[in-house]
Amino acid sequence: MVRYRKDVGDWGEDIACAFLRKKGFEIVERNFFTPAGEIDIVAKHSGDYYFVEVKTRRESALATDLAIHPVKKWRLEILLGGLVWLIYFLHVVPGGGHNPNRYIDLTHSMVNQRVLNIDQYHENTVDKAYKDGHYYSVGLPGPSLLAIPSYLLFKSTVTLLPVKWLEDISTIQSLKQGTAGFYQQDTTAFFLSGIWLTWFVLSLVSALSTVVLYRFLHLATGCTNRTAFMTALVYAFGTPVFFYSTTYFSHVFTASLVVVCLYLMMKLEIYFNFWTLFWLGLFCGSTSLFETQGFLIIVLIGFYCLVRWGLRIIPLFSLGIILPILLHLIYNTAAFGHPLSFAYQYMVGENYDQYLTKGLLGFSPPRFDRIIGLTISLERGLWIYSPVLLLIFPGIYFLFKEKRFLPFFSFCLVAFTTILFLIASYEGWDGAAAFGPRQIILAIPFLTIFLASGLEHVPGFISVPVVFLSIANNWLGAVFGASTDVIQHWKTLSSKGFSLPAVQVILVHSKSRNLFYQFLWQWKWLVNLAYFLLIAGILLVFGRMTQMLNDDS
Repeated sequence: MVRYRKDVGDWGEDIACAFLRKKGFEIVERNFFTPAGEIDIVAKHSGDYYFVEVKTRRESALATDLAIHPVKKWRLEILLGGLVWLIYFLHVVPGGGHNPNRYIDLTHSMVNQRVLNIDQYHENTVDKAYKDGHYYSVGLPGPSLLAIPSYLLFKSTVTLLPVKWLEDISTIQSLKQGTAGFYQQDTTAFFLSGIWLTWFVLSLVSALSTVVLYRFLHLATGCTNRTAFMTALVYAFGTPVFFYSTTYFSHVFTASLVVVCLYLMMKLEIYFNFWTLFWLGLFCGSTSLFETQGFLIIVLIGFYCLVRWGLRIIPLFSLGIILPILLHLIYNTAAFGHPLSFAYQYMVGENYDQYLTKGLLGFSPPRFDRIIGLTISLERGLWIYSPVLLLIFPGIYFLFKEKRFLPFFSFCLVAFTTILFLIASYEGWDGAAAFGPRQIILAIPFLTIFLASGLEHVPGFISVPVVFLSIANNWLGAVFGASTDVIQHWKTLSSKGFSLPAVQVILVHSKSRNLFYQFLWQWKWLVNLAYFLLIAGILLVFGRMTQMLNDDS
């Protein structure tokens, strides 16, 4: 316990020093011993010396202080999460696709047919398995299971729409419509449910994780509220998380769980609590329901906790992990007859031939060209799509220089590097038809603490341009969808101009001049104007919130 109290005390003194430096004080000494006792901080300002005693309390003990904060914490977080979700809402991609459909197919099958096969819907995706005369979704069950409550609500809501609207929507082609074969025509309800589930499951989860990230950054780095807030926004809009929060892929679900895990780990660093350990195990284990890389997350976090806190973590942490894994095993048994059987064992079609027949189920030793491709290539390079992440390098220097929570920061670096090498060993490392490096999105949260430190210390004339460029790159992805490289959408914008994804679908894929088509054909300029005014209003709110946080800091 003494060790944890010392960590908390050092962390509090680091924050106090950062605050004093910002106010123009020079830190002369820390932990200065005198015959009368220890002085936490000796500071100097305008020729005068100041002796500072620092008292640090756990987060739960700060409730009274937070209640008198000029910007109420709950109000800030509601605004942050709500506005992030609203922006995602506006950019949701209608029309599905192979990857999103495999999850939505399974949700429909479980609710409508009460089976785990997707026989009724399998033609709309090539990401499927075949066993004993039935088709199954290749994707892990997490995104489909999470969507069930929202889909049940959708089924009740869609019946309230006017019949005329439903008739007009039925004439809008999704990516899957055609005359026969794979390009079957989806029902209107299926088409609309994909949009609904993206709005009220994926986008909502991602927006909520932005709020948790804000809390985590302020707790972990001791940075100002303003820096934590800005870093959370950069994560939401300046990385490929933006695009993948608008189309029903699994990657942002996993990344959101990682954000929660990091927050809980940071709380354990400050004050060890067994119930926090249980929740960490539960969220950590849940990653295995969404992506196979989730099992690596379990190993990494489990090993760190074991080394950091010893054998006492095992009972509650293991209990938390076991619950989602048990759910996964039950699903495997019900669908494939054995708890250790996975859909990938029965995968059919072009994806099986392209990926799983090479190496060990698509895996081989990591390749240097893939590491380059995932980091600095125009096609899929993370630092090219999000150049703001270059700020993690000075951020690493400053965080390690402050010597605060060094084991945790080292863990974050090791975790990101391990995931990068794992993806570089996979045959499908580039994500096929994708935007940016989608396979390593779950690793981005591990970089955010270093990004926050970089934004805190790097001068604005350097950080501001890369922030804006990153947001612009990823905004274009949210507008135009998948791309072959980071340049493609800039060319599209210059040649075809701007149009929201929903507007593009209606104008390009309508089979008749329905009500929506006629309205947009005549008033597209007004819709675009309303969009930009709304975005401008949201940016003004973000700017005002940032200014208030800056004043408070």
